[in-house]
Amino acid sequence: MIPRRTLVLGVAVLSSACVPLWQSTATFHLAAPVSNSCARAVVRGGQVAPPDLRSGIEPRFALVIEEGTGVWEVEQRPRADSTVELSVTYVAIGSPINLDSLRLATNRRFESLPAALSDQCGAHSATQVASHGFWLSGGRLLCGYDYTRSPRIDVGRVGPLSLGADRAQLRRLCPEARDTAVDRYVGFRILAFGGLIEVLSDSLGGSVDAIRILGGSLRAADGIGVGTSVKELQRVWGSLRVNDCEGVAHGASAPTHPGIYVLFRRENLCSHPSVAAVYSDTLRIAGFELR
Repeated sequence: MIPRRTLVLGVAVLSSACVPLWQSTATFHLAAPVSNSCARAVVRGGQVAPPDLRSGIEPRFALVIEEGTGVWEVEQRPRADSTVELSVTYVAIGSPINLDSLRLATNRRFESLPAALSDQCGAHSATQVASHGFWLSGGRLLCGYDYTRSPRIDVGRVGPLSLGADRAQLRRLCPEARDTAVDRYVGFRILAFGGLIEVLSDSLGGSVDAIRILGGSLRAADGIGVGTSVKELQRVWGSLRVNDCEGVAHGASAPTHPGIYVLFRRENLCSHPSVAAVYSDTLRIAGFELR
């Protein structure tokens, strides 16, 4: 199971593929590049002690950090004048419960970054040069296919994306995708059907090892999808086993659907012997992972 991060910012996940995605982006100019691990920590609002002041840090990287039911996307790239640019984006997967509160939270995080990047990550100086928020279409276009009906989540695949495929070749077929990294995994992400799809490998030139679906309207053939309750999931799929017990994000599987893991977000989920009995009506699916 791919490791997941602490979740804080809250948004409501709706089931319609037509639901737009809210996005807020800020751009920073840095005098020196920072490490992706330090950028990950301060973007999440954490402290890096002692400061990460390593020299020779890679000037280019892209990564994704989960928070709330959305994600931060962080990309660092070199500029022509030997400085670097850091782009930080929060994408809310679904319709925000309170857009004003979400704007305030992201703006406060952006405002904290220049000092954190300079003092804790060795950027020497960091200046915010732009920021803006806007709505994105949820879209029905996926890697060149325009779907009148959403593709199904099947064992090992969703639409044209499949496990074992050459990831680099798939990436070329998906002009709407953006490169990304999730912990030790590399790959690309697509915003489609009201949610986020990540296509990941454990090596740069490898085949697809995992496909993650967060939010949105994609569903299995039997109708199970994001927002389905544990009670309904167990009725359709049978008994569940919680596989990942770290943090507040968990993956569960059913013997009847090997290779499809449903993702939940709830603290202390693994402390209960019967997940369905304790959370039958309150716990709902937040996403899927195919592997």
